Parts: sequence; C-alpha cells; structure tokens
Amino acid sequence: MYSVLKQSLNNNVSLILGDFNLPHIDWATLSGTESESHRMIEFLEENFLSQMVSEPTRQNNILDLVITTQDNLVSNVKVGEHLSSCDHKLVRIDIRTQTSVTENKVKVPNFKRANFVALRQKLTEIQLSDDGNVEEVWLSFKNHLLNQQNTFVPLCEKRSHIKKSPPWFNSEIKHSLKERKLLYKLKKEHSTPENIRFYHDARRRVKRLVCQAKRRYEENIAVNCKNNPKSFFSYINNSKAIRSGIGPLTNNDGALVTDSQHIANLLNNYFSSVFNTNSLPPTTTYTSTNVNLEHALPNFEITTDEVHKALHSLKTNKSPGPDKVYPKLLKETKSEILSSLTTVFNMSLRQGIVPSDWKKANVTPIFKKGDKKIPGNYRPISLTSVVGKLLESIIRDKIVRYLESHSLIGDSQHGFRNKRSCLSNLLTFYNDLFSDYDVAKSLDIVYLDFQKAFDKVPHHKLLYKLKQIGIDGQVNQWIANWLSNRQQRVVIDGFNSEWTPVTSGVPQGSVLGPVLFIIYINDLDVGLNNRISKFADDTKIGNSVLTDEDRQSLQEDLHKISVWSDRWEMPFNVDKCQVLQVGTRNKKFDYEMRGIKLKSVQCVKDLGVKIASNLKFSQQCVDATNKANRMLGFIKRNFLFKNKDVILPLYTSLVRPHLEYAVQFWSPHHAKDIAKLEGVQRRATKMIPSLRNKSYEERLSTLNMFSLEKRRLRGKLIECFKILNGFTNVDRSKVFMIDDTLRTRNNGIKLKCRQVNSDCTKFFFTNVVVREWNKLPPSVVQCNTIDSFKNELDRHFLQLNNN
Repeated sequence: MYSVLKQSLNNNVSLILGDFNLPHIDWATLSGTESESHRMIEFLEENFLSQMVSEPTRQNNILDLVITTQDNLVSNVKVGEHLSSCDHKLVRIDIRTQTSVTENKVKVPNFKRANFVALRQKLTEIQLSDDGNVEEVWLSFKNHLLNQQNTFVPLCEKRSHIKKSPPWFNSEIKHSLKERKLLYKLKKEHSTPENIRFYHDARRRVKRLVCQAKRRYEENIAVNCKNNPKSFFSYINNSKAIRSGIGPLTNNDGALVTDSQHIANLLNNYFSSVFNTNSLPPTTTYTSTNVNLEHALPNFEITTDEVHKALHSLKTNKSPGPDKVYPKLLKETKSEILSSLTTVFNMSLRQGIVPSDWKKANVTPIFKKGDKKIPGNYRPISLTSVVGKLLESIIRDKIVRYLESHSLIGDSQHGFRNKRSCLSNLLTFYNDLFSDYDVAKSLDIVYLDFQKAFDKVPHHKLLYKLKQIGIDGQVNQWIANWLSNRQQRVVIDGFNSEWTPVTSGVPQGSVLGPVLFIIYINDLDVGLNNRISKFADDTKIGNSVLTDEDRQSLQEDLHKISVWSDRWEMPFNVDKCQVLQVGTRNKKFDYEMRGIKLKSVQCVKDLGVKIASNLKFSQQCVDATNKANRMLGFIKRNFLFKNKDVILPLYTSLVRPHLEYAVQFWSPHHAKDIAKLEGVQRRATKMIPSLRNKSYEERLSTLNMFSLEKRRLRGKLIECFKILNGFTNVDRSKVFMIDDTLRTRNNGIKLKCRQVNSDCTKFFFTNVVVREWNKLPPSVVQCNTIDSFKNELDRHFLQLNNN
C-alpha cells in the first residue's frame, strides 16, 4: 500500500481518503504506540503530507483519514452522523478546485523600461510655494509627478493569474523552440537521416537550454529568498494546480457569491459594518501615573534629512495607494523631489490638514482562519498613499521617541515597541508565572479577545487621550484631520467596491495606526492586581491561585477590565475569551465577563505558541514540525534541482524559522520532542543528492551546520546576552539574578541558579540558560555587539567540538 501511495505522490497535488484502521495514533501529538502506527507517521513525515481529520470517526478512534499534499486543497473537515450501513461516521470535506477567475485587465507602469534620466531632469522643474492650501499644493505636485511618469515610463498589462510563459523562459529558448519546430516540419516532409539528426540535435538543445534556465532561476530564488521571499512564493504559487484565493463567499441569504465584483462589495459592506457610529465624548478623566504635562511634545519642523531618510528606506516592491504614486518612482527620483516633499509635509503639519488622497485606502482582504466562505473570517489591510505614509513614519518616530523618553507606555505592552517582541512578551510574563507555579502548583490565566480592536477605536476619545499624555498642538490637530473623513474600498482582481466612510478605528496597514492603538489601550492595566501582558491587542492576565481570595482578585480584575471596555468603547468578544487552568491543586474556578462564563481550555495559542495546561510543549513541537514539513514539501515538489546551492538557503530561510520561532521560550527537553524537530533537518539535508549516503552528522559537517539542539542552546545564550546588555528592553533584574560571589571562572557576569521543584520551571529559559552562560569564557561574554557575540560564540562551539 505504501509503495502504491508513494507512486501516486509524484503528482503535484494529491488527495488520499479512506479507512486506514490505525486506532493507536494520537493525531494531536503525531505519536503512536504500535509499529504500524510508527510506519504511518514516518510515511507522512517523509512525504510531507498532512492529515486533516481531528475528530473520532468510529467510537473514540480516528480511523477514516483525509491526507493531502496541499493544505488549502481541503477545508471545513466535519465528522457527522453514523453511516446507515456501518458504525463509522460520515466525514464531510470541502475540496477546492481550480476555477476561472474574472480579472479586470489593468495596465501598470513598467519601471524596468523607464527613462529615469529624462524623468529626473523634468522633475527638477517643480517649483512649489509654501503659501496657499496644502490640498492644492499636493495636487499640483502629484499631477506633475504622474504626468512625467506617464511620459517616460511605458505601461504593460498586469495579468496576475495567467502567464504566457514560465518565469525562467528567455529569448534563447524561444529561438531554439522556433528552430526545433521548423526542423520538425522538415523532418516530416523529408524524412532523411540528415533531417532526423538535425531535429534530434535541436530537441536536445532545447532540453539543455530549458534545464540550464530552470537551474539558474531556481538558484537565484534560493540565494535571494531571505531578502525577497516574495519571489519564492510567486514561483511556488505558479506551480500549484490549486491556488488560494478570496472566496467564494456566502451572502446574507446564504447564496454562494463567486463574481469578484460582488465579493468586493460583500466584503466592503462587512468591513464597514463593524465601525462605531454613535460614539459619545469621554466623560471621565484619563488615568495614567506616568503623565507629566511639563514635558509635552513640542511643535516641530520636518527637515530634508528626515524626508531623505524616509525615502531611502522605501521598499520598492510595495503596491501604491489610490493616488497611484509608486514607491519605485519616489525612490528613483528622491533627490529631485526631496525639497518639494519637505515643503508639502511642513505645510500639512502647520495647517493641520491632510490631503484627501492620503485619507483614502484600497483594502486588501486577508484570510485569517475558519471557513473561507464567511466574510467575517477576513481581515482588512489598508493600502494607503505611499507619500502619506512617509509623513506618517516621520511623525510616528517623533511620537515614539517622546513616549519612550518619558516612559508613557506601560511596561506590560510589547507590541510595536523598540527592542521588544513576541519573545520578550512570552519570557517576561511566563517567567513570573512559572516561578509561582513552582510553589503554588496552581495557575489561572485568562486570554482576552478584543472585538475588531483596530476598527473600533473612537476617534474623539483617542484624541482626548493623546492630549492627556502631552501630544497636543499641531500633531494632535494633524492626527484629528488624518482620522476624519476617511474612505475605503475593497479591491479584488482589479474590481473595486464603492467608497464607504470610515467612522472609527485606526487603519490596519498604516504606519501611524499601531502606535495610536497602543496609546489608546495603554491604561487598560491601571488599577489591576494581577499580572497582565499585552502585545498590541493580544492581552492576557493571570496569577497563582491557591486561595479563594486569589481567584476573587482575578475575577475583580476581569470586572475592572469590563468597566474599562464600556468606558472606552472597546468591546471584548467574550465567547472567544479563554481560561487556562494549570495544576493538580487547581479548583477550576468559573470566571465570567458580563455575566457570561468564560470557556476553560486544555490548550491555548498565545502569540503563535501552543501553551498546554500541563505546561509541556509537545503540541507546539508537533505544530512547528508540521509547518516546517509543509514548507519542505513545497520545496521538494516544486524545485527540480536539489543541490546544495538550492536546498540549503531555502531551508535556512523558509523552513528552519518555523522550528525556531520563539524557541527560547518553548525549547523542548523530552527526547521524543527533540527527535521530532531534528527529523525535519535530517530530511532537509538528505534531499541533497550528493549527501544522501552520508550519516546525519557527516551531512551537518559537510554543510557547516549545527544540529537544531545546539542552535537552540545558541539562541538561548544570544537572548540572554541581549537581555543582560540592554539589547532587549526588559528589566534584567526581573528575569535573572546577578551573582557577585561566583568568581571561580570569572567571565564578567555570573548568574545565580534558582532552586526549583518542577520540571517545567527547571527547564524554563531563565533557569536552564544560567548554567550554560556561566560556562562561557570572558572573550564571549564581554562582547559589545550582538554580531561580535554570535561570532565569538560560534568560535567557542567549534573549539569545543574539536576538543
């Protein structure tokens, strides 16, 4: 059976369904207790397959499986009623098939053929006056810019779904194909030995050229995939028989909508329906212990150096906003437009007026999770004016410097802040909780879910909060105008919906929006008694709960959060809020919000990491392995050439990051979990034909790679160095204990080990890294930069291996 199945997997897309009768496989952890179960799991992993059924199909066992090479091929897997003829349950699935896409043909500038020399010369003629209305000055500048673009940049037809030739196709192949075609006709008309030989030579030449072109193209993708992953996914998507798209969607009547124009209208109506429309002015004083109005943000002028820096950092592969000004055009002509842009920006700031072009957004729907037919499962991402975002970035930088220098953002917020990340959020929050668990053996953590958080922020209450923390004057007036009279429309396959007003929220996809959002929810944790941590809108609160008073304290904090939610019009989706209750002594208290009992779960996903109620990370290891295997499967099935120059950069850039995301926090210590992660790298290195007959250790040595286990140790030491030296913005005294008494092998900074009782605390980052850190020599520990520390650490590891 396995031999037959493996042969069928030669196709790019495969779907295998049936009763496999393997009751001893735990599909949640991808582990088994029998040899046949192990063989099936190994078959799936070796061939990079996904099993989609997660509910029992006969009694308590999952026997009927749906196995696929491409995850987006199958959706909405549901186990239903028993079949009439047997005791198995019916398994229903939706299978995505290739559909024809109605696409509006749009012509876009072809900057590869642009005459930038003449274009730059014409742009030097722009003379802008800083008198008058900024709207008129901006339109004058934009029209001149676009007129010159239309003159010196030719247009080409944008066809995203249908391509006439593969990306590696070139003129030499085209010429050879024509020659082969002519020789084939000649051979058919006059089948002489000489004509047959000419044709066979031409056919071999075409094959050789195609092979060489494919190899060069795939090697180029592999080399550049770290800096330009877009080229990789474009190549993969072009090879897919089934592509992920938007829709079809179900409308309010339950009918299926497939037309791009109707889908755009349907999504636009849904995105508009979530806005606040009847928001009331604030009636309460904003509370923040850090506010000192003596240090308000002053008015400022924007300099040409700031505009030049913003232009220089532009990414040219980004899409333009509704004003059709491309980032490629701005970056190529930055010297010529620098003075004009500075004039427009300062006029906009002084007058407190934002040009209407900068307040319009083309919305791109991004699928989140769940049923693709439901409009509510899509998130709106706004594509706004690139020029407007340049000014936003300058204003944002000044606001962020002001907030950080006066410590106006609470320590619990880790999102959109310098030197903070998902990893810093996880490490700091769970470090305290794991220490408490070591003593109390009982934790309750509540994970809160805002309802359309970025779209619900009331504008006048946001402006009020900005004033209360000293962001007033020109900046406040400019932000007020930036938020008012905004419009958006949904764009799909070149079809646009109607413009609709944006009455609340901060645009997702803007530069300034995220900072305004974290300012708005900054006081959420004021007055709370339990530990709270935020990453943008992802919020969790928890503590050890030994007594009824502890549980009541957490319940009171949830009530305070509900009061804050009502006051500032930021509702929570109570049905999606979850409680993780940890420990054998836990009494499983029923927490509630707004009179609704919160759902208690055994496992929750926090910032992309699975947290189980037993505080073990086996499920996270399975998830990470599955993601990495899927990506490795894409590479295996879509790349013809699998030499070292292709596989190694693709693996290190696109596969390994799935195995190492925030791994300092969830690093496994059980042998089975370590082996599961290491198995991905084993398979990746074995894909290189020249290394297949070597052992895993020999393959790593040939490729100059570390095992994943050693890389996890390396990652922990690097994160430890960043925390101790201020490269990660967390209080090191709350994470580590500095020991001034240990001087036996002085490396400059010694850390003290904590006495722990449980495995989950013993193997947690802040405890397990201490022993390894204290072993490092002074040449490693006393480095001044992260790069120098990495180099010295790698040198130290190599010396240990050689010894």
